[in-house]
Amino acid sequence: MAAHYFVSASAAPRAFARSVAEQLTHNLAGFSEALASTLRDRVQIAVEQTVSSITGGSVTGVRIDRLDLGALSDEACFDNALREPLKELYADGFDRPVIIVVDGLDEAATYTGRIDAIRLLARLTDLPAKVRFLLTMRPDPRVLKYYREAPRLDLIGDSPADTDNDVLLYARQRLTGVDEALTSELAAGINEAAEGNFLYASLEVARIGQFGTRGARRAQTSEIMKALTHRHLWSICARVAIMAE
Repeated sequence: MAAHYFVSASAAPRAFARSVAEQLTHNLAGFSEALASTLRDRVQIAVEQTVSSITGGSVTGVRIDRLDLGALSDEACFDNALREPLKELYADGFDRPVIIVVDGLDEAATYTGRIDAIRLLARLTDLPAKVRFLLTMRPDPRVLKYYREAPRLDLIGDSPADTDNDVLLYARQRLTGVDEALTSELAAGINEAAEGNFLYASLEVARIGQFGTRGARRAQTSEIMKALTHRHLWSICARVAIMAE
């Protein structure tokens, strides 16, 4: 994984582009040079020349400590901080696969600017073949309509049949703040409500921890189990994974 980004509600695409570009400068040899070449005349970049000795010669590199996208629009940020530097990187001989993970892309639908990250990512169709974006989201039609041709995996519906056993074992091991006598009952309730969703299970385990470090009293169990059936957390944990080129 070369970079990752967790999309927060109403986050501007420029923040996405800046975060991912900065990660790529640290994780991909040559990306800093490509980025500096693309943006040098448009924005302010703090650049540090570095020279490393190797057998038979030396290697000079560019380190970008701070990326300032200035007054560039959201669309220009994607083009100049991601699309063009990645294309130049591969044109210069880079040939390794690059995976960029984007979690919670559906949150970008709340952005009120002219164009959101959902549509900007869908437009990155001319990147080198080895560049892949792994996108996770709730099955929101506002997002999925832009990725109709992309391979898709439902993280719940397409999960292996034995996932429930894994969630049950996970819940039992993580319920360290609960009385031992209640662990099996609580773990079984989490497992049933989670339906194979580890994110939901982890959130419920963390929430149960607030009932006391010395363990939950049995009188509290009915309240916990009732909350587990409400499924409000389950609905925000459902995810669809898309592999976009």
